[in-house]
Amino acid sequence: MYKTESGRIIVDRTNLDVKATLECGQLFRYEKTADGYEVKSGAHSCKIYEADNSVIIETAAVDYFVNFFNLDRDVNRTNILHFFIICAIFIFQTRPN
Repeated sequence: MYKTESGRIIVDRTNLDVKATLECGQLFRYEKTADGYEVKSGAHSCKIYEADNSVIIETAAVDYFVNFFNLDRDVNRTNILHFFIICAIFIFQTRPN
């Protein structure tokens, strides 16, 4: 799913859609750069860019951003549950009073 090197997290592109993740409206402290994104969270920051079939996350806080981007979770196994939760929230928020 991902591997870490000194100051870098390397994720297969199929496991992290950077644009969808950052631009979904749930994350507010990021900036689009010429080659990717810069993300800030608390006292931590990272640079994210795509190279070949990988997403590269460069940061001094590797463990923090593994957790931040939920890279230890197999998202494909939870997509159906997530879909139903989102639908339930939408239905609850749009129901007439």
